[in-house]
Amino acid sequence: MYVLYGGPFTRGLLVEMVLAEGGIAYLRRTVDIFEGEHRSPAYLAVNPAGWLPALITPEGETLVEAPAINLYLTERHGLAQLAPPAEGLAAPTTTSFVEDFQRGRRQFHDLGCAGCHRPMLVLESPILVLDGLPPIDLSREMREPALRWDAGLGGYPVWLFSDLKRHDMGDANTARHVQLGVVRNEYLTPRLWAVADSAPYLHDGRAPSFDYAVAAHDGEGAAARAAFVALPLEERGPLRVYLMSLRRASRLVVP
Repeated sequence: MYVLYGGPFTRGLLVEMVLAEGGIAYLRRTVDIFEGEHRSPAYLAVNPAGWLPALITPEGETLVEAPAINLYLTERHGLAQLAPPAEGLAAPTTTSFVEDFQRGRRQFHDLGCAGCHRPMLVLESPILVLDGLPPIDLSREMREPALRWDAGLGGYPVWLFSDLKRHDMGDANTARHVQLGVVRNEYLTPRLWAVADSAPYLHDGRAPSFDYAVAAHDGEGAAARAAFVALPLEERGPLRVYLMSLRRASRLVVP
């Protein structure tokens, strides 16, 4: 059985939500941060950093940080409704928007967004060759989440949310200057990996939100824009929730 160390006003509540959603049995050990129990020798023996939450697996392994714990639980117990949108991206840390997240993922495909913003591309080789530099093996030398071989795909999946192609985005998006001979209304599909952390949007940064960015699509993106605009206002929220989930994986930052 799992043992969860947490308490009120800690992120342990996020882990409890996932445990409850998955019907997973666990034992709760309350750690009172106001009494300094997270700095007690007993808890420091569990997590030397003194942070909450911490989860002890049935095998005795200690897991820390709520996003990492929730990702582990969703993968181990097959909680598809809580799974991350792609490899290397953080899973939802709360169940509050699970249904919207699922609907938004369907909308992303149904509206035509995935036609250009392809969720996954597969590399045959992880070796990156740049002029004047030794070859770089992205499966070994890239920081997490690094590239990993997938036998089922026969290559290295990259969750980029781009097709890496140029598309005609219409006269409304014509650039003011020619750059390297590229037609002024053609743009390389931007990656949506980590799009939640990269506002403002579009080539000139004029779109402060997802809605503005989608509404500015023209040319080859006009059909997807029209499908999105045709949605009632209350039906657009799920797509926003899904796009907001496309964040870089959490990393430990030591102040």
